[in-house]
Amino acid sequence: MSAGPRTYDWRMNALLLTVRCLLAAVFFIAAFGKFLDLRGAQRALEEFGVTARIARPGRVALPVAELAVAVALVVRPSARWGAVAALVLLSIFIVAVARAMSQGRAPDCHCFGSIHSEPAGRSTLIRNALFAAAAIFILAAGTGPNLVRALGSLNGTGVALVATSVLAGTLALVVGQLWSAKRRLEAELGRSIASKLPPGLARGTKAPDFALTQVRGTAGSLSELMVLARPAMLVFVSTSCGPCLTMLPTLARWQQSLAGTLTLAAIFSGEATEVERLSQEHELGTALGQDVDETFTAYALRATPSGVLVDANGMIAGAPAEGVPAIEALIRSAVAQAQPNEIAVHAG
Repeated sequence: MSAGPRTYDWRMNALLLTVRCLLAAVFFIAAFGKFLDLRGAQRALEEFGVTARIARPGRVALPVAELAVAVALVVRPSARWGAVAALVLLSIFIVAVARAMSQGRAPDCHCFGSIHSEPAGRSTLIRNALFAAAAIFILAAGTGPNLVRALGSLNGTGVALVATSVLAGTLALVVGQLWSAKRRLEAELGRSIASKLPPGLARGTKAPDFALTQVRGTAGSLSELMVLARPAMLVFVSTSCGPCLTMLPTLARWQQSLAGTLTLAAIFSGEATEVERLSQEHELGTALGQDVDETFTAYALRATPSGVLVDANGMIAGAPAEGVPAIEALIRSAVAQAQPNEIAVHAG
């Protein structure tokens, strides 16, 4: 009768020790990586909305807190408090990432400092949620025995299980970071090559059609925008782009004043509710929403705001315009060609 409970005890102790060691390793690596790049840590805090006045001391305070959590998780008397502190920090991280995502932003998480960093997103939320679940498990199941005593009391199978689990978890974390770093370097190389090429599709190329969410207006595709057989100006904007937001009132005026000459559509990137709010607030005539910047990519653009002129035959009429002045100049040129005797754009 006594074999059953003893079997359960050593297995549970092995599991608790494994979870504590793995979670401690995560926080130690995160703290170590941030200490190696304190400027990056400060920049990440500021991108998440922390003021510069707080971010400067915070860049040191955060890795110190993470290091304290790592040490507390290893030492049995403080392991429960270490789990509480880990859960608090992870909850703050999750809320900060979720808030940035709801605003259509993807700041660099700087999660593991110079060791690994990536734009905050769904994968960041999932990873932090798993770490938080580990902290909750420690709080619910107990901290287990003292690390040294526990290793001494475990049989050969228990020691092997703990060692193998910790080693496998650490290797998985390292491999994951290396894989992410490889993908990041490939993406940076791709962006570097793309930045040396002229943006947009070649003149005379058939403009890619699209089917987007109709936020304002009755057209949701290029073919519907071209139904009146007149040139169409596609203006790509983002809810997280300052110049784009500044341009929206002018864009609305252009849509009204050029309605009989040029079809002018705003194509948004960003969170759907924010796109709808901005479109309603500025009374845009035609506003479309992308799911994952698919149209922006199809038109080979590299910045917002950007404007692409499509002629009445559905062909790319020239190089894209980047920035508000260039977009206005392109609109003026298009209108001048359609109505050479009219002054059509009133941006004031």
